[in-house]
Amino acid sequence: MAKELAGLIPRLDEEGLLFLIEQAQVHLYNMQVDELNQTMLRNAERAERTGKPKKPKGSGRADLGIQVSADKHSYYIVYQGKWVMFTDDEIMQLVKIASAPVDDYEKSGALYRWFERERRDVFGTIPIEGKTDPLLTRMAEVIRKNFKVKYK
Repeated sequence: MAKELAGLIPRLDEEGLLFLIEQAQVHLYNMQVDELNQTMLRNAERAERTGKPKKPKGSGRADLGIQVSADKHSYYIVYQGKWVMFTDDEIMQLVKIASAPVDDYEKSGALYRWFERERRDVFGTIPIEGKTDPLLTRMAEVIRKNFKVKYK
């Protein structure tokens, strides 16, 4: 397959090459997310077997919370046992939105637009039904409880 792909490269224009690179990066990212989700699932199953299930932090309700990876470089929004990974930069953007001095309606709309623009994959895991979904308000609360914005 690598030979076949290498043979196609000279025949592609710049736009075609950029498209292939972007698709490869998306695919690699998805593979990494799948691998991390499988690891988290195995860890959750192991914790369940040992009688020490680990609940996501940040919400009085166990169906929505946040987990931080051991190396503190990946963050997970956990909804009903489904884990969505975020990078440092992504979580900081979400923290800024969740901590903004605006009402819940505006925060929900801003979160929705951010997911729509930056991380459409979230909609496939967390059933957000629009800009006014109460789940977005709860998500903002969970994010705000777990992270503080430091102003200089």
